[in-house]
Amino acid sequence: MKKITLLILAALLVLNVAAKSPKYVFLFIGDGMGSAHVEMTRAALAATTKSKFRVGFAPLSFTDFPVQTTAKTHSSTRLITDSAAAGTALASGEKTSPGTIGMDTHHTKNLPTIAESAKKKGRKIAILSTVSLDHATPAAFYAHEKSRNQLAEIASWIPKSNFDLLAGSGLLEISPNYYDSIAQHHNYLVVRGEDAKFEKDEKVVWIQNKKENISSLPYAINRKEGDMTLPNMVEKAIDHVFNKDGFFMMAEAGMIDWAAHGNDAATIAMEVIDFSNAVAKAIEFYQEHPEETLIVVTADHETGGLTIGRGDRGYDTNLELLFNQTASKDVLGSKKILKINKNAGVGFTSGSHTAIPVPVYAIGQGSEEFAKPLDNTDIPNIIQELMGL
Repeated sequence: MKKITLLILAALLVLNVAAKSPKYVFLFIGDGMGSAHVEMTRAALAATTKSKFRVGFAPLSFTDFPVQTTAKTHSSTRLITDSAAAGTALASGEKTSPGTIGMDTHHTKNLPTIAESAKKKGRKIAILSTVSLDHATPAAFYAHEKSRNQLAEIASWIPKSNFDLLAGSGLLEISPNYYDSIAQHHNYLVVRGEDAKFEKDEKVVWIQNKKENISSLPYAINRKEGDMTLPNMVEKAIDHVFNKDGFFMMAEAGMIDWAAHGNDAATIAMEVIDFSNAVAKAIEFYQEHPEETLIVVTADHETGGLTIGRGDRGYDTNLELLFNQTASKDVLGSKKILKINKNAGVGFTSGSHTAIPVPVYAIGQGSEEFAKPLDNTDIPNIIQELMGL
C-alpha cells in the first residue's frame, strides 16, 4: 500500500511539472530599460488622455502581468554592467566580465545559452533585435567571443548556430561575400526590408534594405513608412517558428538604451511604446495558447539614471510635452532636447549605465517561478528548468 501511494505521489508530481512546462517561450529584453523608463512612459501617456489616467499611469501591454519583480544586473567583476556581460547572464545563466560574449569571466570556456540548448532539444529559435545582429545582446545568445568588439568573429557564429530566424538591422563587419556564403554553404535565406517574405521551413537572416543604416533600425520617433519594426518582426517570427515541438524567441528593443545614453526622454518613451507593441504580439499568441506559453519581459541594465521630477521644476511635471517632440536628439540637437526634458520635468544622473535593479514581468505557464527578487542569471536558469533543457 505504501509503495502504491508513493507511486501515485510521484505520478502527480510528474503531471504537475508537465503542466507547468511551457512549449512556447518569449524573452523580451528592453536594453537599458529601467523601471523609471517604463513609468515615465506610462505617466506621459496618461497625461495626454482625458481618461481617468489623466494624472497617474496608463497601462502598457506588459504592466498588468500577474508577476512583477526586479532583477540585479551586476557583472562578475563590476557593479555597473555592460550589455555584453548582462546579455551573457540573461542568455546563459552565468555571470561574466564586461565586454565578454558567451564566455566565462576568464575566457576559459564557452557558456551554453538557452537558445542553443533549446535548439538541441528540437525547439525552433528566433533571435530578434532593433540593432545589428552582432551587437552585444543578440550576439550573447549565439556567439562565444572574448570581446564584443570582435564583430567579424561574432558573425561567424550565426551559421554555426543553425537557428531558424535571426532578424535585425544588419551586420557591421563582415566579408563582402558573407551573405552569399551562408546562403550557399549553410542554407540560409537572406531577406531584406519590412515586407520580406520567407517560407516556413527556411533558415532566415532578415535585415534592412541596403540603403538603410545597418547599425540599427530607425528610432520609432523618426520612423517612416516601410521601415522595419520590432512589432512586425515579432509577428512574422511567431508565424515562422510556430510548430508542435515548441520554440524559444528572444526579442530585444536595443535603442531604448541608445536614447537613454543621449538623455533623450521623448525618444525613450516612443521606444518603450514600440517595445510594448511588440510584446502585445506575443500576448495575442499567448491568448490562443495560454496553457503552453510563457512570456518574460525584462532589461539587461538601466541606462541614464532617469528620474521623474527634477530640482529645477520642484514638484511640477508636464510629461505630455514629450509627445510634442518630433524627432530624436541626433536630428534636433542637444539644446532642444534639454529644454524639452526640463519643461516635462524629467531628469538624468548619467549618460551611461547604472547598477539599479531592472523590472521583470511574467505571464503564462511557470510564471509564478519568477515571483521573487531575482538576479539576472535566475531568469534563464528558471526558463531552462521550466522548458526541461
